[in-house]
Amino acid sequence: TNNGSVVSLVVAAPHQLTLSGANTYSGNTIVNEGNLNLAVANALPGNLIINGYSNPQLLNSTAIIAVSNATSSTANVTINNAGSLYISNANTSDTVQSINFVNNGGNAISAPSDNNPEVMLDYAANQMLTVTGSINATNNSQFTTPTIQAGGGGSVNPILNLGGGTVTVNISGTAPVGLAITALGIQNGSMLKTGPGAMAIGGLNYSNTTFTSLEISQGAVIFSGSGSTTEVGMGSNTTTTVDLGGSVYLDNTTSGTEN
Repeated sequence: TNNGSVVSLVVAAPHQLTLSGANTYSGNTIVNEGNLNLAVANALPGNLIINGYSNPQLLNSTAIIAVSNATSSTANVTINNAGSLYISNANTSDTVQSINFVNNGGNAISAPSDNNPEVMLDYAANQMLTVTGSINATNNSQFTTPTIQAGGGGSVNPILNLGGGTVTVNISGTAPVGLAITALGIQNGSMLKTGPGAMAIGGLNYSNTTFTSLEISQGAVIFSGSGSTTEVGMGSNTTTTVDLGGSVYLDNTTSGTEN
């Protein structure tokens, strides 16, 4: 608790800290090194900042959502460089207000894919992350890409839920692709793409992709994968609108049409 002043929690050791009780402190929770395991509902009452290293050869900083409703539904989650946020167990859902990536990491010598700044619904069935406000990515790395994805393997029905409203996706930075969303279903709301950067959408579970609309106001959306765009990108009931400042690209493995 705050005890009369703003209290923050800082994790700064190469080990795992588990929060097993509900908390009410009002400051930020900051992961500078190691793992933070959120093992109970209301474990994290405020905003979450995960500070990964810009050097991909060093260990990542990770926050793990192990139970439903571990964070505040008004939390803003910021992932800097090679930080990670995982939903780790089956039948787990969590709600946040925003996901914010700031990525300046990676180099030409060593930038393995597991050093992408990432939000991962990780290797279990029926996981859902709801974002009610915005997804923002500033990517200045030529070698790593902020990613929202399913882990593969045992991942079944992973869902990115838009909370029934319009989620703004703002992409900026110097990288060719500022954000990738892969191997998920997207449901319950609309998405507005803003900012000059590009967002890649690929490998989605189209039978679980039932959100209403995608409006591309600025920048580009790149559909990628095999098969038609309906299979790799959007659900059959999703309307895509491209405004004057927006554009759509299909990569060289994608064919077909979209609503």
